[in-house]
Order: sequence, then C-alpha cells, then structure tokens
Amino acid sequence: HTHTHTHTHTHTHTHTHTHTEIQGTSSVLLNGIFYYCARSAVRTSDDEDNSPSRLIAFDLRTNQIAAERELREAGHHNNYSLAWGGYSFVQLCLDELGLWMIYTARLRADYTEVRIASIHPVTLEPSGIHRLKNIPSLHEYGSLFMVSGVVYFVDNCFKQTTSISKKYDITTRRQTKANITFHNSADSGDSYNSMVSYNPFDRCLYSVNHGAINRYNLTFK
Repeated sequence: HTHTHTHTHTHTHTHTHTHTEIQGTSSVLLNGIFYYCARSAVRTSDDEDNSPSRLIAFDLRTNQIAAERELREAGHHNNYSLAWGGYSFVQLCLDELGLWMIYTARLRADYTEVRIASIHPVTLEPSGIHRLKNIPSLHEYGSLFMVSGVVYFVDNCFKQTTSISKKYDITTRRQTKANITFHNSADSGDSYNSMVSYNPFDRCLYSVNHGAINRYNLTFK
C-alpha cells in the first residue's frame, strides 16, 4: 500500500566532483561515503561498452576515492541493464541490513543470471551471493528496490500502473509471487521512472522521473 508525493528540486548548495563518470542511477550515500558505479579506467577495446564497470566508494569529506572494485562478473551492455537502459547494469541498494549490489552475471556466452551480493562498506568486498537462476537478466524488469532483506521487482517503468510480480527474500532464500500494484510517476510519451530506491532511515520509497522526485509512503504488514 503506497501514497505518493511529488517534489522537484531546482538547486543544490554543494558541488562535488567524483573524478569518474557515473553509470546508472542507483547511487547510495551512507555515513559520508557516496557509492556508485563507474566506467572502467582501462578500456578493453575501442567500444566503451566492452569495458567492465567499477564499484566506487567516494569520501565526500576528503573529496577522494576511498575504495574501488572492478566488477568483471557483472554484464555491462544495455541488454544486461534494467528495461529502460541508461547504463543501469548494477543496482546498489541500502536497507536495514546493509549495502547490497544486484546485477546480471555473465557466466558463459549463452548463460546469465541475476545475482545479489552483500557489499562491505569499507572494502567493497562482495559476500553471501544469492543466485536467482530463474531470472536471467535485469532487463526483464523496469526497476527494483530492497526493503528489510527482500528484493522487489517492478515489472514496468513506463506504464503509470504496473505490478511488483516477484520478490526474493535474502533470509529464507526463497523467491515468491508478490502481486502488488505499483504506480509509476510516468505519465505520457517518453516519461519513465529512471530510479526507484528505498531509504531505510525514513522507511519511504523514492523514484525519479525527468528530475521530479516522488515519495511513496509505505505501509508495512
């Protein structure tokens, strides 16, 4: 059950340069550290899409990269991203249990699967990897978010009314049907949600559509 509020922010007070090009929209800010994905510093070919992404921890207090890790296992073409594209290969999530990374793993040329990993906030070391073998790619979904150790997959990011058809529980390691109606902020034309993210500090869900920030008040049962 959700209630939606829309806010548009037109100004900022502080400017920070991360020194690297940010990929996607699923960045996380935690304890003064800005976590995000970036293009690899080393190109494997002339085609930038062939270069693996990097996970970056950027310290806003020192304006320096605190840690980084190359994500060679994660797919980095838009056919591995969420349905809207936008270099959304890797989804970073923050919930009550910590920092998480959700991505499409390229195991062979003919086989991929979605994986969920817990990320150490200092070293960026992944652990406790969950393999969702029956979900081959993030590209099947419009968006996703994580609440209290449960990942919710939103079917469509373009339609105003869509569904959260699946959820995966980290604790029980079970994937089940969710059957939850979800209202995107998308309204017409090329409008779509480019981000849906949960904030464990106020326990609200947020989405972004063409600069408009939408807040969903959640009812927990």
